[in-house]
Amino acid sequence: MIDLAEQPSVTLQVVRSEAGFNPLLEGPFILFEFAKGKPIVHLEHHRAALFLQNERDVADFGAAAAAIREMALEPDESVEFIADVMHDWRDK
Repeated sequence: MIDLAEQPSVTLQVVRSEAGFNPLLEGPFILFEFAKGKPIVHLEHHRAALFLQNERDVADFGAAAAAIREMALEPDESVEFIADVMHDWRDK
């Protein structure tokens, strides 16, 4: 993950467990935003997958993504956090 974080097209941010309840706990989603065309949301479940295109639905997930980014560590802090966790696990 740390190596991937160096790629210009990748932003790595960690949400610490201390953040408490947040939209991540409601289930995984992918918000696709395109240079041309409207954004869509992909939801994956145990037995099915779903794409959302309704503007209100997509806007709700956009707000959730923004909230997640706000509570997450900054990218450089996230890389440092992951490196620290890796170091701690190696020392055990």
